[in-house]
Amino acid sequence: YHIKSQFNDDGTGQFEAHWDIHPGWGWAGWVKTLMTIGLVFPFIAVTSRRLHDSNKSGWVQLLYLIPILGWLLMILFMVTEGNEGRNQYGDDPLKAEE
Repeated sequence: YHIKSQFNDDGTGQFEAHWDIHPGWGWAGWVKTLMTIGLVFPFIAVTSRRLHDSNKSGWVQLLYLIPILGWLLMILFMVTEGNEGRNQYGDDPLKAEE
């Protein structure tokens, strides 16, 4: 961030600010955008499967849209143990095959 300041004799002056670096522009920005788009769908799928382990709908992911509180709730849902046995979404993935 570059700041250029010029003062007159009476203490007043003009102030200009210029961004010297433009992060995300050019080919690196396109690569980052394509990677983000490519990873969004697997992220949603894995999160839905994890929520199904604890008998919650995949729509619970909409909590991500609520800043801080929603994020904390989603972290809590992701780290807590799923329910034991079968639920409406299928068998317990941790249950050993007999």
